Amino acid sequence: MEKGGKVLVTYGAWGGSTGNVAAAVGEALVADDLPVDVRPADDVHDLSGYRAIVIGTPLQAGHLHKGVYEFVAQHRAALDDIPVALFAVCLAMKADTADNRREVEGVLAELWEKYPEVKPVDIGLFGGTVRPGEVARSRLPFARRVRHRNVKVQPGRSSDWDDAASWAARVRGKLTEL
Repeated sequence: MEKGGKVLVTYGAWGGSTGNVAAAVGEALVADDLPVDVRPADDVHDLSGYRAIVIGTPLQAGHLHKGVYEFVAQHRAALDDIPVALFAVCLAMKADTADNRREVEGVLAELWEKYPEVKPVDIGLFGGTVRPGEVARSRLPFARRVRHRNVKVQPGRSSDWDDAASWAARVRGKLTEL
């Protein structure tokens, strides 16, 4: 692991919540004088120079973002040697209950079962926001577009971003001291 390298915060996104959480995580890490890059997973092709990786994924209907699966598959050898943290953004976490946590963690576990060499040092779970606008809705598969047609817009909660910053501060040591 390169001691002087940057931390990469990368994410998949269907709407904007996951990118917003990634930005909040990146800002919290930068506030601790840690060099950070925040980039969509599709834009990351090389992990050299990074000392740690934070991966963010939205969850919809029990599915991880395809770009996150592809990122992990493409970089799994490098991720075996670099500390990795993971966060997920999904509506189930609007109500942070033990049952919702178990359900979301079960979905995330599928990624680690498929790629056992990649093990997160920590997992953050955030509620995010519903974005049923035309641009966000157009990215959904047909069945989900129909379901989201009548969903009312829920603004993002600033507490989600505060929670993300708190999580980043907590996980920072796990990422940089291994």
